[in-house]
Amino acid sequence: MVRVAFLLAFACLADALSVRHRSLPRLAPARRRAAAPLTMSSTERSNKSKLQTIVKDKIEEDTAVKEELNIDKLDEVFASFDATPLAAASLAQVHRATLKDGTEVVVKVQRDGLVEQFDVDCKNIRFLASVADRVDPENEGVSSNWRGIADTSEGVLYREIDFLVERDAAERFRRAFEEGAGNAKPLPWVKVPKTFDEYCTSRVLVMEYVPGTKINDVPALEKMDVDLPLMSQRLTTSYLEQLARHGFFHCDPHPGNVAVDEGCPGGRLIYYDFGMMESIEPDVKKGFVDLVYSLYKNCLLYTSPSPRD
Repeated sequence: MVRVAFLLAFACLADALSVRHRSLPRLAPARRRAAAPLTMSSTERSNKSKLQTIVKDKIEEDTAVKEELNIDKLDEVFASFDATPLAAASLAQVHRATLKDGTEVVVKVQRDGLVEQFDVDCKNIRFLASVADRVDPENEGVSSNWRGIADTSEGVLYREIDFLVERDAAERFRRAFEEGAGNAKPLPWVKVPKTFDEYCTSRVLVMEYVPGTKINDVPALEKMDVDLPLMSQRLTTSYLEQLARHGFFHCDPHPGNVAVDEGCPGGRLIYYDFGMMESIEPDVKKGFVDLVYSLYKNCLLYTSPSPRD
């Protein structure tokens, strides 16, 4: 019961302190990643307050981009920059833009003051975790490690808001599919947008613009030249490649981060958002491969016709 009580306390604290929770009212009413468009039917905000939110966000994002890229005007780098977000979430907003050479890109801009807010929240969570370790030292012979859980979670959060880490992860992920990793072959039916290093900082990420249709939007996919059973197979294969061969996988594959286009016959998978990626230790990867192969052999054993048949 003590452990359950602390779990509930952690949940309540996380909800009260969460950056994601507090920053939601500041989102511009644009098309959101994995969220329905903001409409009057889903909010009581007046048209005036919504317009103020849009203007505020535009000013903040424009200023952040100029400060991070050390420029006075956006047209020093971009031929065009859409001030209205293409997508918005609690950590960042994404804007369409065009580079001077005509390349279409998206610009992911981190929200102002995010690191400072994380510092405060994580400090409070570490304090509660330390108290929990003192009050709940052991349960069924297993020592508690609330502080360890808090420290691990903190590390994941800070990596997610460092866009240079995300840039490196995106490039590693892209090369694994385009060039092959280990004994893996390149997969032309997987697309990972490339990054533009010279325009990336810890708070701004510039990537290739690769539009697609959400993988769970079946009616839209049916209207495209997409083979749905084949796409299901390709999605499964792409994850087996990540886990069993690349040893580096996407941790957040919700429909907002996986899309489909007609870039190759039957349909092409597109991955977005590389803030949450993880590597697999070689021994763990080998164990997973052995497990999959054992399942495969057992399936053959029980599905193959017997000699009597």
